[in-house]
Amino acid sequence: AVLEDRPAPVEPAGAPPGPEEAPELELWKVTEERLLPLVLKNLAGKPFPDVRFHVWHLLALIVRSRSAAYKMVPSAEMRDLLLDFTSETGAEARIAKHTFVVALQAHADWLSAYLDETVAGLLAEFAR
Repeated sequence: AVLEDRPAPVEPAGAPPGPEEAPELELWKVTEERLLPLVLKNLAGKPFPDVRFHVWHLLALIVRSRSAAYKMVPSAEMRDLLLDFTSETGAEARIAKHTFVVALQAHADWLSAYLDETVAGLLAEFAR
């Protein structure tokens, strides 16, 4: 719930962050450096079905950060799971995965550089 209430960090435009932004940036830094690798590892480990909803939901929150998305998309685990449209058997997990793919589309401007055109098109179609 903490990440839901916090805006994703914006790429700096040259000016250092002010003191009011520092805690927010630190939260996202810890999320990207420490939490994200654990979440990806958990998802690749095929957790129990009741946990998968929470993993996809958390990834949908984390992917709002451009730098987190940069780390997430090239991940072999993520690519394999994104392209396996039957990986989720539970309705809640399927909905959460869809929510993640929709959130990922916010990065469509650079996403095609990491994914070939066909894969990017499949994800865009799945997001609808």
